[in-house]
Order: sequence, then C-alpha cells, then structure tokens
Amino acid sequence: MMKHRYEKGINDKTIIMLHGTGGNESDLLTLAMFIDPKAHKIGIRGNIVENGMNRYFKRYPDGSFDLDSLNTESEELYQEMKNLLAQYDLREDSVTILGYSNGSNIFLNIMRLYQTKFKNALLFHPSRSNTTTPFKNQEINLFITYGDQDPYVNKDDFQQLEKDLGQEGIQFTTYSHQFGHSLTQDELEHARIFYGK
Repeated sequence: MMKHRYEKGINDKTIIMLHGTGGNESDLLTLAMFIDPKAHKIGIRGNIVENGMNRYFKRYPDGSFDLDSLNTESEELYQEMKNLLAQYDLREDSVTILGYSNGSNIFLNIMRLYQTKFKNALLFHPSRSNTTTPFKNQEINLFITYGDQDPYVNKDDFQQLEKDLGQEGIQFTTYSHQFGHSLTQDELEHARIFYGK
C-alpha cells in the first residue's frame, strides 16, 4: 500500500494528485483546490526515495529513467489508484489526474500500459519515456504543458511526445510558455479553464 492523503469533497468529481521529485502526497493540494475546490482529493506519495527525495520510479546515475522500475511502479500506482477509488466509493470515470514533472511522467507511462477510464489528465512539464511502448487508445481529455527554458524537458522530445499521442488518436491540448520548469499562474489558469470545459 502506498502512502496517500484523502480530502473529502462535496461534488462527484475526484482529483488524484501525483507530485514532482521531492514532493509528497500533500504537495499539489493547493493547486488541486485552485482547479476545483469542491472535488474529492487523493494525493499518492511515490515509493522511491532518491537522495532523500520522493519519486515514483528510479533513475540511473546519469539521470536517465530506469524503465524496469518505471513499468513496475506504474503497475503498482495504477492498482493503488483503483483500490483507493473503491475504498472511498468514487467513480473512475469522474477522475482528473493532476501531475507535475515526475508525477506526469509516470501517468503518461500508465497511459502506455493501460486503457484507463479516467476523465481528464492535467500533466505539467512531462518528459517522453518508454518510447518503444505505444500509447493505449484513451478517451481521456488531456492537457499538457511545456516551458521553452525548461532544463529538464527537451523541446524536440516534447514535440515527439505530441506526435506519439496523435498517432494513437489521443486528443490533447498543449499550453507552452517562455519560462522554465516551474509552474506559472497563466499556466494554471489555462489548466483550470480546460478542466471546466
């Protein structure tokens, strides 16, 4: 069982929060409240600790992703999501995934491994990974973001990620800005507007 935090909401929507490197199960709560203050919130902490920082999967010393770890942890996280939704009696098709950086990366990998029933995914600053495994066909409404000065996300790789999604018929909206890896207020506003459609 993964460590998690649950905040009960007052509508029928659920936001599952997946933090970035060094975050925890509460890290994106303020952002989730901004997106929808009335939704149920579930934050899940990554299993991996790297140099004292929580992550969802391992990296090699050169910073590249350990794909075996990525796939193993993706399987466990996806099952944990389903278990928690059942535990709190929440509908899978009313879920929005809210991911940042490392959290975005593992959810994109879940989309390669599983045909999910989630409604939305708001994924901030994801990286392309596990490229030999194509995305499963998804009905999800996907919002992804990119910063021109992001030191962790290569522009060419991000554009190839967009092609990967398009090749599998996944509908998505991209928001980009001229800044780095940190979230901007305008970026968050666009995410909230997308969520409200």
